Amino acid sequence: MPDSLAAPELPITTQAMRALQARLASITRANGYHTDLGLSIWRGFWILALGARRHVPLLALQSDTERPTDTRANVAKLSADARLVLVVDALPRSEDDATAGETALEAGLADLRRCLLMDQSDDLSRVLKHDGLTLGTAEYALAEDSRYALASMPVTMECIEHYT
Repeated sequence: MPDSLAAPELPITTQAMRALQARLASITRANGYHTDLGLSIWRGFWILALGARRHVPLLALQSDTERPTDTRANVAKLSADARLVLVVDALPRSEDDATAGETALEAGLADLRRCLLMDQSDDLSRVLKHDGLTLGTAEYALAEDSRYALASMPVTMECIEHYT
């Protein structure tokens, strides 16, 4: 097949999301984290994970926005925003368990920050620009049906897309 007809490499934003998912998969108690969120990652919207009968707690990795921040011939710097959504069961199992949902969200957010801010030599470090990861403000919410407690944290990834 001539080079001009070869399949293109995956889009840089897809590479970044896959690398982000791979790094988040390291969040396990066996690796010294508070939770095992790395075992329950869903790529897509959290409500679809519940519709697919996924169990909680879960971590949904949702694409949010993409915007070029600088464009030149054959290259664009992109900011790709993802939203990390932790979903836990908000219903207490006992009177002593009234804040279990909040505690689970706090532990999950602590694990996310630790995982994402630790210097690691992996695909995420390779795909993103130097210091190309920024964490946003985490927000807590209760799902409309009040069964699930949520924490949502935006993550911005800076990468460079090359065109040939």
